[in-house]
Amino acid sequence: MTLNRQDLQDLIERGATAEVILFFQNATEADRRSLAAFSEQRVNALWRVDDSTTSMTSQLAAAQLAALATCSFSSIKALGWKLHVGDPHSLQVLADRRPTWLPEYAEHILAGRPIQWITVRKLMKAGLIERPKHDNYVVGMTHLHAGVGSAHFDPSEFKGRNDNIWNPLTHLLADRDLLDDIWRLFELEGSGEYSLASHDKYSPPARRWDHALVELSRMGVLPRDRLLDASLEALNRGFVQFRAGWFSSFHELLQPTVEERLARQEHYLHLLASPISPTVTFALKALAIVDTARPIDSHDFVSGLRPLMLARTRGTVKSALKLLDTIGKRNAGEQAVVAMVAAEALSHEATDVQSEAFKLLAAHGSPSDQTLFEAVTSRVDQVAASLRKTLQEWLNSRPVGTLPAVRQTRVNSPDATTEPDIAALEQRLSQLPAEWRSLVGLDAALDALKAGRLHCKAIEFDGSEFPRLDGVHAISPVETLDDLIDLAARVLEHPVDADQIEQLLDGISRLCDQRPEDFTSRTGPLLKRVRDLIKRQRLIPLTGHAPAADLVGLVLAWLSGDIGSSQFIQLWGKRALQYTLDGVTNSFPVPNEEQLGGAMSQRLQQLMGRVKERVATATLCAPTHSGGWIDPVVLAQRATDPHVLAHASDLEKVLSLLRLAPDGRQAALSHLRDGKDEFITALRYALGEPMEKIGPTDWLWVAATRSRSPFADDLLLEQSFPNLGSDAAMIARPAVHITRDKRDFCHLAISVDSLPPKVDLRLPTVLMWRQSDPYLGPEFVSDTEVVELFQIRPLSQEAACARGAFVLAGNLDWHEAQWHNHRYLQPLLDPDLPLKPMALLLLALGLAAKEAGQNGLATDAAIAAIDDGRLDGRKLGSAMASLLSTGMIKSTRWAKTLQTVSQSSPLHMEVVRDAIGSCLRGSPQSMPKDLHALVELLKELVAESKSCVDTSARQFLEQVVGTTKLGKAAKSILAATQEPDPDRNMAIQRQIVERRLERVERWQSRLADRPAT
Repeated sequence: MTLNRQDLQDLIERGATAEVILFFQNATEADRRSLAAFSEQRVNALWRVDDSTTSMTSQLAAAQLAALATCSFSSIKALGWKLHVGDPHSLQVLADRRPTWLPEYAEHILAGRPIQWITVRKLMKAGLIERPKHDNYVVGMTHLHAGVGSAHFDPSEFKGRNDNIWNPLTHLLADRDLLDDIWRLFELEGSGEYSLASHDKYSPPARRWDHALVELSRMGVLPRDRLLDASLEALNRGFVQFRAGWFSSFHELLQPTVEERLARQEHYLHLLASPISPTVTFALKALAIVDTARPIDSHDFVSGLRPLMLARTRGTVKSALKLLDTIGKRNAGEQAVVAMVAAEALSHEATDVQSEAFKLLAAHGSPSDQTLFEAVTSRVDQVAASLRKTLQEWLNSRPVGTLPAVRQTRVNSPDATTEPDIAALEQRLSQLPAEWRSLVGLDAALDALKAGRLHCKAIEFDGSEFPRLDGVHAISPVETLDDLIDLAARVLEHPVDADQIEQLLDGISRLCDQRPEDFTSRTGPLLKRVRDLIKRQRLIPLTGHAPAADLVGLVLAWLSGDIGSSQFIQLWGKRALQYTLDGVTNSFPVPNEEQLGGAMSQRLQQLMGRVKERVATATLCAPTHSGGWIDPVVLAQRATDPHVLAHASDLEKVLSLLRLAPDGRQAALSHLRDGKDEFITALRYALGEPMEKIGPTDWLWVAATRSRSPFADDLLLEQSFPNLGSDAAMIARPAVHITRDKRDFCHLAISVDSLPPKVDLRLPTVLMWRQSDPYLGPEFVSDTEVVELFQIRPLSQEAACARGAFVLAGNLDWHEAQWHNHRYLQPLLDPDLPLKPMALLLLALGLAAKEAGQNGLATDAAIAAIDDGRLDGRKLGSAMASLLSTGMIKSTRWAKTLQTVSQSSPLHMEVVRDAIGSCLRGSPQSMPKDLHALVELLKELVAESKSCVDTSARQFLEQVVGTTKLGKAAKSILAATQEPDPDRNMAIQRQIVERRLERVERWQSRLADRPAT
């Protein structure tokens, strides 16, 4: 028979799903395919309609059935989640049609989402497909629900009954052909929420897989021995810690008997080599039980314990040392080997582990053992200062005449063999400008060096007192169309280089009128890439939704002029924007248009208007140098070009003023004497000319004054334009607030004294502070937005650092992956970025971050800031003190990162020691429970530097009582006596003087690099 398209259309419009099924019964494949394009078109059309009425829902359901009855596999894949497969109607349609692609379809949807196990299982139960081979068929089973895919369950039967019926145990007992798949769950790790570990973490005991499997074992449905073995084998498959932990916990939930553990002794020994610390701890506990019941062969046991001596988890090493002690006590023949293994733990980073290791090797070994003596001697430099004296006494107890020399120094001990050449330093200093010498405290630092004393006070500067431009970091404008195409391809692929992004914006603006005959063929691949990005990543360009999306939209406008169509709709109860390009529709809730992202998006929208009209002109605010800087002379030349100024948007004018570099401002003024435009008048004021009269445009003069004096109030401007917000006429004065919620989670907020409810988008200096408000700030930002944030106002990064502190504090324990966060820390490496309060707060939080990329970058920034003189112990300690008693920080993380910082040089050790001492204020009872880690590090630094803590720190430590780790460390610090080391102090002070000399010499070289005007 021939199927009539009009008949099908009538059925779809009436939403007659049952009649659609009858319509296609007994139809040939050729007849079905004749209506495939129409059916696909109806699904797409109805899916885009924003209407939740019953009629529209039934129309879409009817169209979906028609698509399943007619479309090819490629079309079915293209429709994706617009189709609903698995309900009785769709199963009946597929049963009538029996398409050959159904098995491939099952594999396809499983590859996309493991939860599609539900759909695939229904297809299997309907007899339409065999069991798929894809791993996600097994992984998806972790989220099975009672009744799903089961021929024995009708979910309606259990409505209103005990909710415990909805659990894996009940389902597996009802659908026993799933039992064979269970063993694959022990072989597959899963990912995200689809794993045994993820499922059970958020489920009550009655719904957990581990309880279900234990019960199935108790009932004899699953063999207990196989479950025990499978759980141990899973621990050797390289699963990540979180998911591996489920299998060790499940093993213990089975409560293996001593005999069962004895039978699996080799498994446990093998797990000692696992890179997962909890797995090693699990194996150690099991082996301790086995060893108590039947002593393990000493040689095998010691060999298995040896790799644990440098395990990162201290408890693991201590447990291993305890077992070694047991072996040594019961077997005298193994004592020498036990002592040698314990000696390896002397290299562990934790002092308490080193102490336990020394006790063990001293108990079971002797310094007369040449091999042991050499092993211990080689590790003297790695042992904590507080333990080194005891260790050396043990080594020296060897009979006289057989004792080789023992090194008494550490790796980072200062090299004081060379006296500083004071005359050479004074000669270099005399060549430098007096104002810069005073700014960095060079004379005072050199005087301290001459007197043999320490002067570690950090440099205080605003960043506008010295030149920032040099030839190395100059940005060359894009000159040719081919270069612009290549640059656009690079930026769109990885939009995280702020300099390249600005190069691209300027290049499109200057070359948008170039349309050679082969333009379409030359730009074709790039245009295809842009359209693919929009479809695949569901981007909505030029709405403030995301900077990367805005860039894609601008490039699309340049290449084709077609940027798609947009309309506002209601989505999830919110006002949303629906964007359509090439028949593909994306929808997102509209972001707050008063955010900084909205301002930057508006800048690109205005640029896009020029590009579509092919009005080519240089961009007024395009940086001339990395970091967002604009050479003042270049900006003056742009401003006196009528074409450039006439087509510059308001935001471009604002950004051009905010990006003015400090150097060359007087030279730039000589280009602007004849300008009458208000922008030129404001530019002259920004460059340092006295104000004659404030113009009528508030946002223009705010940008000018923030460029002229980034950290000073402008009272005259405040009189003319009051209450515009913080960092308008009056500088921002941020305050940090840390609160706890009912779940005992800490929340950090940063407020400023003035932040109006509505802010003009042309006031980005004010908008930037909204980024740190928990109620006004965006929920998420991308890499692109972070790098863009630091380019808006190069002379003052406090608002950007405040935003970074707010974001890092919100995910300090890395509850979810937010890889862009580390980019907030990158600017701290810049030696010319002043470390003001928000920058210090960001640094302190970064040092306490859980994620390795963040704390590693923060550690590097601290090392660099100490080395270049921006950071001293008092500044860092003050930032730490503001966080320490709040409960937000884990002291163990600070101890780890600060220990790394302290190992860089004697100067770094001095600063870290002072910082820890400075943050110990108030009452010990108000401090975190893991404070001992920080105080133990302080103990080591005090012993290493042969110094004492200040009076305030002593008062704090005197309040600590007891024999806990904290108490012992505090007692040791208080007992320390000051023995100043003149050679050490001389080496530290010489480093300070040389680094500050290098800083000023670098500034001076920038002046020499500047071309004459």
